[in-house]
Amino acid sequence: MEILYENKDNIEKITYAIQNGQVCIFMTDTIYGLHCDAENNQAIEMLYKIKKRDKSKSFILLIPENYSLDNLVSNLSNKAKRIIEKIWPNPITLIFDLKEDNSLGHALKERGTIAIRMPKDNLCQNILQKLNKPIVSTSVNLSGEKNLLTAEEIESSFNEGISYLLKSQHEDRISKPSTIIDLTKENVNILREGEITKDEIEKIIDEKL
Repeated sequence: MEILYENKDNIEKITYAIQNGQVCIFMTDTIYGLHCDAENNQAIEMLYKIKKRDKSKSFILLIPENYSLDNLVSNLSNKAKRIIEKIWPNPITLIFDLKEDNSLGHALKERGTIAIRMPKDNLCQNILQKLNKPIVSTSVNLSGEKNLLTAEEIESSFNEGISYLLKSQHEDRISKPSTIIDLTKENVNILREGEITKDEIEKIIDEKL
């Protein structure tokens, strides 16, 4: 694993690596994440192997701003549309019914639902917009163990299977996990309250949860 620092050339390196089926680590709007192309089966398999994660557990996707959810999602409720319009981009992960006809890797299709976040972080969005497609994102840790929050922790624990670690200039900015909301039913269901609060969601949909 090569350690990179934030600059234009290294962002290009990360983008090129992900385009070519490699796994890379860089900061999101919450914590460092392991990332790969969401349409590349071999890259997704590598991610499962690196994390020693059970195949029954899926990953979330990060998408660029202005990405059309019609490529991935079916049956968007009016409440879901309001939440998306008012809150994205932000550290909030939304779970949708997955459209049958989609280009995601096989392992991401099996549950019939998909968790998606549109991050607010500028560097993360820069990479996403250069790729112009969804990427898989997951915390940097072995499955079931604590998240690694600094580049120093990651360097001492991870190496094999990862091409690059893009070291953030803003490790002090690490925040709460993303809020997770299930939008697969008419009733909105908050699965985890994080940076975006329950009160904020209630105001947007004008409904008590």
